[in-house]
Amino acid sequence: MDMQVQSISVATAPNTDGWDVYRSDSVVIQDSIINNTDDCVSFKPNATNVIVQGLQCSGSHGISVGSLGQYVNEVDIVENIYVYNISMSDASDGARIKVWPGVESGTAALNGGGGSGYVKNVTYDTFKNYNNDWAIELNQCYEQSNQTLYVVFKNMYGTTSTKYEPDVGTLVCSGTAPQT
Repeated sequence: MDMQVQSISVATAPNTDGWDVYRSDSVVIQDSIINNTDDCVSFKPNATNVIVQGLQCSGSHGISVGSLGQYVNEVDIVENIYVYNISMSDASDGARIKVWPGVESGTAALNGGGGSGYVKNVTYDTFKNYNNDWAIELNQCYEQSNQTLYVVFKNMYGTTSTKYEPDVGTLVCSGTAPQT
């Protein structure tokens, strides 16, 4: 099926995810061209057994797992994800994983956290980065209730923007819980 979606409005649309996979199992997304300002593809809570292949993405926040653990007492999982043969350009991130902390947190701009869950068996394979701020962003700012297990990045290549030069990726891991 060929499908083209485009806005003719002069107003910029917020949260323009290309594809969101939420509470879904056994999904294949392939051969899409996505030009947007939010996630090219996002694996939301309880997305399992997903294949994404042959995408061209531009201007996005990357191909993202998350946000997980955003809501108190909710269990969010993402597992068995295979992302293959992606071209990502002019994005803030290429391959991205974002997990909220396992405790409630909040600022004036963002409130969330306190949920639990895990990210397991996610592979990004043959991923071309062109002028992205981060080729890889992994932010598992969870306390002890969330886990990120078995994430593989392979055949990643290309260029990043100069925004974080000379760094091309970022990894934020949780520390151990404070001892009382």
